Amino acid sequence: MQRRSLGRLVGLASALPTLLVAAAPATAASGGQPPARGAAIGQVIGATLGMTIVTGGLLALIAGHRTGRIRFLGRAADAVGRHAGVPGWSALPTELLLDVSLLTAVFGMYWDISIHLDNGRDPGPLANPAHYFILAGLFGVLCSGVIAIALTSENRPSASAVRLPNRWWAPLGAIVICVCGAVSLIAFPLDDIWHRIFGQDVTLWGPTHLLLIGGATFSILGAWILHAEGVLATRGKATPNRWFVRLTDAAMVGAFLVGASTFQAEFDFGVPQFRMVWQPLLLALAAGLALVAARVRIGRGGALAAALFFLALRGVIALLVLGALLGTAAAGVGLAADELDDGIGYRTERPATAADIPDTYRLGVGELEIDPSRHEVRLDGQLIELTPAEFKILACLAASPGRAFSRQQLLEHAFGFDHYVFDRTVDVHVMNLRKKIEPSAVPTYLKTVYGVGYKLADKVVSHAS
Repeated sequence: MQRRSLGRLVGLASALPTLLVAAAPATAASGGQPPARGAAIGQVIGATLGMTIVTGGLLALIAGHRTGRIRFLGRAADAVGRHAGVPGWSALPTELLLDVSLLTAVFGMYWDISIHLDNGRDPGPLANPAHYFILAGLFGVLCSGVIAIALTSENRPSASAVRLPNRWWAPLGAIVICVCGAVSLIAFPLDDIWHRIFGQDVTLWGPTHLLLIGGATFSILGAWILHAEGVLATRGKATPNRWFVRLTDAAMVGAFLVGASTFQAEFDFGVPQFRMVWQPLLLALAAGLALVAARVRIGRGGALAAALFFLALRGVIALLVLGALLGTAAAGVGLAADELDDGIGYRTERPATAADIPDTYRLGVGELEIDPSRHEVRLDGQLIELTPAEFKILACLAASPGRAFSRQQLLEHAFGFDHYVFDRTVDVHVMNLRKKIEPSAVPTYLKTVYGVGYKLADKVVSHAS
């Protein structure tokens, strides 16, 4: 009876995302509008099978541990707990959450944003490799909370622990982690439903994105509560490892800053969606919450230690994303090296202008035509509406077909030297240009030059049948 109660809870939280994905086509159809590229039935089946298998594995692990048939989970918790000087039900889930689950999820998120900046919308929730990292990380968040509950004994583990209907004790922090993990998992398929009904988001701040990011971010507060419960539970029984406790506290705050900073990811990537005033406001909000808490909890130097941990973790994530994206059609996060690479060796060169383009520029067998005198672009004879910035970028590329231009070069041509804009803004304009002029999802005209920027192909194969 006890195993069935927790099993139903975990099974519902894990299976609900796939059920929502499966229900998406009917929901979209009820709105009277064509679906906006949601999940294919094959992806729904694959996601359902995958979640069923991993959920079954989690339930089997919990059942085996509680009945004594599986001993490695308890041994691992005891080993981590002895090193930390806190109970295993606090130490092991906290490490799993911070060191594995959330790092995996945030890596996938930044990779996913980079891919979308370059390629646009995905055809489905499992069509993007970064989504697998996000889904695995979010499921790991839920697993961390469930494992914390499973590791408790028959005795009340902490003063704030809650008695579950199956008579198991659940630390308060574990409950918060489970709730946050379930919210994030449910937001994953809800995002696909949202796109089916309302079309593609133009911002990271869509409601389902906020649920996904918010659930993962606030699970860190649950882990911090769980950590504090473990420290308090040792009073009068053992002496916690002082340095481990302080390091864990600093890591908690640093991880929370990383989670909170994902709400500013559009500014990090230089996507011009909102007024710049929002960036310092969001930074002040995240820092005000996290760093003040670090000073209160850790004491002198706590805020500085948390900030250093944040910088180190963000740097590792940036390097991981950049490394994972080498050889793929996506741009990495804005590293200092990339900014320097874009800024050296070209400023003395006059950018190409529309006047440098021949009277009528044609690519291939007449599919793409650029007429600078009329400020017009035609594809197969059909007029393509471009914004002034899009036309200037295309004109700059067309003036030197086959030549690679950096993002900064293209932006200075489009906006001039007296406007402050992020170099990643060009990714958004190129993405919009591709939607308007490319005959298929695979770029034919606008090519990505990895590590440099973009170029316009000087030779293409005819698309005429």
